[in-house]
Amino acid sequence: MIKLAVSGLGLASLLGIAMPAAPAVVLAPATVFMDSTLQEAGAWQTLVQAYDAAVEQWQAKYDEAGDLKVRRALRQEHPAIAYWGRVGALADAGEGRALVWQLENAGLAGHTGAEGRRVKAEVYGRLFPEHVAAEWFEAVVAHLASDRRAVGDELFERYLRSTIDSDALPEAKARALVTLGSWLLESDDAATAEGGWPLLERAASEFGATEAGAEAGDLIYVRRNLIVGAIAPDFEGTTIDGTTFHLADHRGKVVVLDFFGFW
Repeated sequence: MIKLAVSGLGLASLLGIAMPAAPAVVLAPATVFMDSTLQEAGAWQTLVQAYDAAVEQWQAKYDEAGDLKVRRALRQEHPAIAYWGRVGALADAGEGRALVWQLENAGLAGHTGAEGRRVKAEVYGRLFPEHVAAEWFEAVVAHLASDRRAVGDELFERYLRSTIDSDALPEAKARALVTLGSWLLESDDAATAEGGWPLLERAASEFGATEAGAEAGDLIYVRRNLIVGAIAPDFEGTTIDGTTFHLADHRGKVVVLDFFGFW
């Protein structure tokens, strides 16, 4: 069974949105409008719930459709298409999470290929100067890592460095440091690649308590120790007859490790 829809908005849990059970709704036409409910303080949560319900209804129809032609037609009716304008209106009103929604749902809303890259580049251009200090901004940096081609290398690096030098929260700064550092390490230019190490080291030392900071520490260890020619890290194992041993016990000898499994 193919699942094309994201679960809810895909970002709801990451952005800390409470998600009570949503009532069934009828899909609104693909018209940009803002009703009185959406103009209230809880406009974003209200729209999240409505979209969630719409996606659930659409997914049920898609799962029940056995004919491929029907499924193809249903893909052109995904709720993201109808909700794109409504979410955009909230984004224009200053709701940054609406911009993040657009990043995740651009493809479902029909913005693919060159058009999709253009839309994402525009959204990133609004997110980075306007919302860098938001508590959910780490999600934006994480998305940028997979959308580098959409914005181009120059803006990709500029956005990440601006986040590192901004008043962003530790989680977002750490994610920016790891994203930029990892990317630089892959450069074919030795001097450029060398510039990735200080970024990873800073993420691990200053932001080690964050998820990205911990990832930086792991990445540093792997890149410096688990490479051809390096001394293999010690570990404890058990022989086939039950004898416990350490790899270091055999240092100076030829050791063949055979990793296998059963599937």
